[in-house]
Amino acid sequence: MKKLLQIYPYLAADLLSPLAAYLWWKEYQNLLQMLLAWLIPVLWAYIVPGVGTNICKV
Repeated sequence: MKKLLQIYPYLAADLLSPLAAYLWWKEYQNLLQMLLAWLIPVLWAYIVPGVGTNICKV
């Protein structure tokens, strides 16, 4: 069980990221819209904490 909990974050991301991209593509049928809908939350999850910890020293 411990091993599963250690690999779950990587396994889930590897499986669900392509699925999410496919579902956005299926909805929009436009590469730019799909990339925006798919990448904005990912970038937000990395950029905002990075600014908070490295620039604002929160």
